[in-house]
Amino acid sequence: MIKKLRFLFWLNALVVMLASCGKEYSFEFGASPSVGSLQEETSGDCLPKTINGTYEQGVAVTGSNSIDVTIDVTTPGAYLIYTDTVHGVFFRAQGFFTTRGVQSVKLTASGTPNTAGISNFEVRYNGQSCFVSVPVLPSGASGPAVYTFTGAPGNCSGGVANGIYGEGVALNSTNTLTVTLDVTTIGTYTITTTTNNGITFSGTGAVITTGPQTVTLQGSGTPAAAGSFNIAIATAAPGSCTVPLTVLGPAQYTADCATATVNGTYTQGVALTAANTITLSVTATTAGAYSITVPAVNGISFSATGQLTVGSNTITLRGAGTPAASGPATLPFTAGSTNCNVTVNVATAPPPTDLKWTLIQGSNNFGGDATALLVTAGGSQLLEIGGANAGAPPYTFQLRISSTTLGVGSYTSASGAVTMLLMNGVTPVYMSMPTQPFTVNITTFNTTTGVVQGTYNGKAMNSSAAFVDVSGTFKAIM
Repeated sequence: MIKKLRFLFWLNALVVMLASCGKEYSFEFGASPSVGSLQEETSGDCLPKTINGTYEQGVAVTGSNSIDVTIDVTTPGAYLIYTDTVHGVFFRAQGFFTTRGVQSVKLTASGTPNTAGISNFEVRYNGQSCFVSVPVLPSGASGPAVYTFTGAPGNCSGGVANGIYGEGVALNSTNTLTVTLDVTTIGTYTITTTTNNGITFSGTGAVITTGPQTVTLQGSGTPAAAGSFNIAIATAAPGSCTVPLTVLGPAQYTADCATATVNGTYTQGVALTAANTITLSVTATTAGAYSITVPAVNGISFSATGQLTVGSNTITLRGAGTPAASGPATLPFTAGSTNCNVTVNVATAPPPTDLKWTLIQGSNNFGGDATALLVTAGGSQLLEIGGANAGAPPYTFQLRISSTTLGVGSYTSASGAVTMLLMNGVTPVYMSMPTQPFTVNITTFNTTTGVVQGTYNGKAMNSSAAFVDVSGTFKAIM
């Protein structure tokens, strides 16, 4: 029996190698988790405050009900953004970030509101949270609200243009317009402004009480010229009004590159955080808006936008990305009329100390130190994870995955891409077979650090030729 089992295993492995060289397999690839931060105000509210659709007590939400949040992505990858359940409703979004930078994500609603009033939702992502307040109308009150703008027909009373507006600088989530409505009948509203100087504002929502109510409109577009402008409300409601807005011209300034300070620690393969910044001293001769982008070098970049006053100013450029290699990285960029070079020193990633394999079958637990070998030949790749335990008897573990191109994703025995074997000396204990389901999920495949890790589960034949459920984990350096 032992000889037969060993023969079947090596025959299985041979089939895998031949098959991987002779055909291309299709796998369902996943992705490592993304890294980023929720954009929020100092109050803890999410940015932007965009609530889509109408919410009415006792009426199930539809595909039009959602909220928009902004994520500053530092490392692309998979994301899950969700809220708690409040009064019968929750929001959720799942997908992949393919690029770095500030990105808007739409969270779709599920459920049926069971309480009228303000529902405060906590949005969660990457260990962080911010808050969105959603007004829920009483049952039967989902018709259009009746209101006028306070201050009409002149300037909107309490109307404020929030954020910094610079010539040629695209508006972002901080650029909003707040106006006050005098509500006589609760319900829904849709408010837009005229487009002036290349920018416009809009917002939809509901007002759930009568009297003065402040609403926020989100800006979009890019200011075409500097100067003072009036943004006019364009709406069917009677008595529209205007909000003054000032667009700054570009600041004229020089930078002291020699005193630039690089803040935070930088490690190969470790994504930058909010602590990774460059502080730059500048002197402005003309007040105005600025925008600095440091092109990516070695996988990292920096950027900043804002407003300068005449005289000395300090600019903080925020970092993004993940250093690809250790050593000094020189970042050339332009700040005003000055060409700067700033060097960021990236430390070598320390070797991980948790290079292990595990195997669990029922109440039986096995494990030990793990090593990995990646071989490329004949247009195919073979990854072998192996290792032995430190005790007696000396169990040895072997996991093989093959493909035309290996990476993060799922690999199955059904395609002949996976084999697993646990040996007790020369005796096979458990081994996978191509006729039984067996899946390996590679969650990390870092060609820079060499770290590969993941999980596996499925059916394996034991020494009695019976199939049993096994599962386990692995982490090793290729």
